[in-house]
Amino acid sequence: MKDKLFTISFSPGPVKRLLAQLAAAFEPYGKSTVKAEHNRIYLPRALGNGFIECRELFNGLFCLLCDVTWQQQTLLVCPVQKKEHYYMSGCRYGFQQPYFTDANHTDQDLSIYSDCLFVYSTQLSSSFLFPAGQRQRIYVMMMTRSFAMEELRLVTDTPRHGLIQDFIQQRPFSSIIPLPLSVQHRMDQTFEQLSEGPNATFIHRPALISAAYNLLHQWYLHFFTMEEQQEAYYDTNLQDVIRVKDLYVSDFGSPPLTVEELARMCNMSVTKFKSVFKSMFGMSCYQYYQAQRMEYAKQLLGRQQHPIKEISYMTGFQNTANFTRSFKKAFDILPRDFQKVVRNMEQ
Repeated sequence: MKDKLFTISFSPGPVKRLLAQLAAAFEPYGKSTVKAEHNRIYLPRALGNGFIECRELFNGLFCLLCDVTWQQQTLLVCPVQKKEHYYMSGCRYGFQQPYFTDANHTDQDLSIYSDCLFVYSTQLSSSFLFPAGQRQRIYVMMMTRSFAMEELRLVTDTPRHGLIQDFIQQRPFSSIIPLPLSVQHRMDQTFEQLSEGPNATFIHRPALISAAYNLLHQWYLHFFTMEEQQEAYYDTNLQDVIRVKDLYVSDFGSPPLTVEELARMCNMSVTKFKSVFKSMFGMSCYQYYQAQRMEYAKQLLGRQQHPIKEISYMTGFQNTANFTRSFKKAFDILPRDFQKVVRNMEQ
């Protein structure tokens, strides 16, 4: 079974229809009837662990959330939608790969196989590949054309960007860009605040709406500030920046390099280095260091091989109180509570 590719097809749209498609795909692998409860379906044990959830945010705007670890390689496929066009925007992550690699896409098919932000029309088919044994998260907002057109109508000065024109003319389009670490942390907070129950839709709807528009905002920033980014990249060896970035976060137990040292290693002024770094990674050097440090702490807590006090020292904190405060600020959960969540998921 582990050598096979498990494929699930779905069509964007109304929540009940989408959840019914997923339940039917999971049915042969469950010991009992697979049902959606509070708009969420849990993976049968035979396939892995985690959940897929779908919610309606507005009339014509839906969101799909996946927080899953599959036991075998899995492909989530959305075929071409010929009758009704939807516009998909979102992010996926969990590959734990150091650098972004663009997805494979043609005029007819979009393969979203790497950590990224994406936007595309369902005039193209699309697929998401999940490696076996790796925890993956996906957040997708699905817009009907009428909803998207109404959103565009509210803009007083419509951008002349090519993708916007493709949308207006109802031509197929797609775009995939690297996933800023700041966006990943924002999405982690959204996922970790989710809960079940009869009031979940009411409680979490504002957070899911905020997450959806934040992803669109990140995509807009990327495309409509492109000229500024290109100017920052001019005459710059980006591999040098990547190299010192990796060195910067290679040892959290020791004091970090200063920005002046990093800039000197790239043969840049401090001002230019800061500009290039933020353009490439979506945050300042210090913010990136803090985010990576917290991500490393999260991994250590998840392994449950060290006590919290030791982890605080391993990540460069002088005491447990400062570590706990920083972890809570980053993930909106206390370290000890995060370990409890991990233990419950493993049971």
